[in-house]
Amino acid sequence: MAYGFEVTNGDDQIVINDTQALYVKKSTGTLSNSGTTNMGYYKFYSSGNASLGSSSEDIILWTCPVGKFISFNLGGTDTNVGEMCSDSSSISYVRYTPRTSVSNPTGFGVAVYNESGQCTWDSDSIVTPISNGGRLESSSMTSKTWNSGTYTGSNAVALSGGNLIADFDQGYWTVAAKRLTSTTWRFENEKVYDLTGTGISGGTTFESDLSFMLGSN
Repeated sequence: MAYGFEVTNGDDQIVINDTQALYVKKSTGTLSNSGTTNMGYYKFYSSGNASLGSSSEDIILWTCPVGKFISFNLGGTDTNVGEMCSDSSSISYVRYTPRTSVSNPTGFGVAVYNESGQCTWDSDSIVTPISNGGRLESSSMTSKTWNSGTYTGSNAVALSGGNLIADFDQGYWTVAAKRLTSTTWRFENEKVYDLTGTGISGGTTFESDLSFMLGSN
């Protein structure tokens, strides 16, 4: 760069600069469930929750107790399964947003600003602690028995891309992130709604790859 501010780590990776804002913690909370599916799993809706915000730039990390799963209906909202399902009655979250989307800092400390006068980093904000991530290929997701193995990271997860598996083996199937330990997760398909006896058949599968992040709340 010709002018500005830049900090690199020992691997020559940029960790702070004046053009790309780091993500900082904006809010935390817990989602209450909206009833259960016909298999007894809890349904959740994030829409309408003001503290989650609506910015497409935000990152929301979800977590649940060890031994439980969060099931993502990535195809949208379905009244049978909600936007998410879980075998935990509540799901906690932390929302991160670009540093430029919140007020500039005041008081003592160190801060970096871009040319528009927006803060891109400061010494007081809690930045996004993303520790792992990756891409899960769609070719691995055509079977209800699919799972991705174990990923080590932190206690919260974000997932994007893909669609709901519907009409497969007489049920609705979604992408589930199961928390195996305090810092490990496995992604798998989970049947969250039973369609036995309805006459519905088919075999709709995921239509795109999935991207995931593991971080801390």
